[in-house]
Amino acid sequence: MKKFCFETCNFCEPPSPEVCYNGNHEESKYGCCWDGITAATGPDGQGCPACENTRSRSFCSGWKDQCFTRNNHKFMKANCPETCGYCKKAPHPCNDDSGTCGNDCYDVEPQQLCERRKSTGYCSLDGWKDYLLKNCARTCGFCGEGDKGMFARMLQED
Repeated sequence: MKKFCFETCNFCEPPSPEVCYNGNHEESKYGCCWDGITAATGPDGQGCPACENTRSRSFCSGWKDQCFTRNNHKFMKANCPETCGYCKKAPHPCNDDSGTCGNDCYDVEPQQLCERRKSTGYCSLDGWKDYLLKNCARTCGFCGEGDKGMFARMLQED
């Protein structure tokens, strides 16, 4: 089973959290852009590249079922981000230039990917909880009163 159903059987390691650095090689207080590489330079995606398909609409529509597959997700994110929903990145909690971060609970990863992780049981797996608390907190249900404080503390620790 491990060879053929590694994801379903929870043999996957959680991906490393995305960290983006500004031009001064400091971690961006505004988080990563939709591409997971570029550091946002201000609130609401300032400084981020345009998020649009580089392939035709018909190509991207025909390959939409490959958006979150293990073998093709990087290709789809680079070529069909709009079709796959990668453009809908939630805002980072640092939403102003004052440098103070809110403690609102949000999903960093696209909602479709967070929903998939939730439906396959990853939200309750110990090995994934830290990663999902930072990246799919809202979808995984970590936004309750007790967890909201924990979520804010985790952001401050980073």
